[in-house]
Amino acid sequence: MVQPLWKTVWRFLKKLKIELSYDPAIALVQDAQPLVDTRAPLSLSHLCLKLKKLKLEEERLAVIDRDNRLLLERVSCIMRTRGQTEKETTAHEALSIPTSVSPAHRHH
Repeated sequence: MVQPLWKTVWRFLKKLKIELSYDPAIALVQDAQPLVDTRAPLSLSHLCLKLKKLKLEEERLAVIDRDNRLLLERVSCIMRTRGQTEKETTAHEALSIPTSVSPAHRHH
């Protein structure tokens, strides 16, 4: 309330060409207390949330998950077959299967 009144008085005195020995605004500035704004800056959620970016991130993660599953299947297949190809595996299994074992040969 004081500040607008001083502005009005100051303008009036300038029009009359009467000069004061000091600027009345100086007293107002000296009485002012320092203030620290401790509030968080204003954030607008619609500007921060980028839906297109979220969608692209979800799609990228889905591709990574799918690729990881495929790699896991391949590695587990290699571990089961001990690194052999399918031909070698089937040929090895065919050779290792006994055709018929008689009870007399089992005791050896």
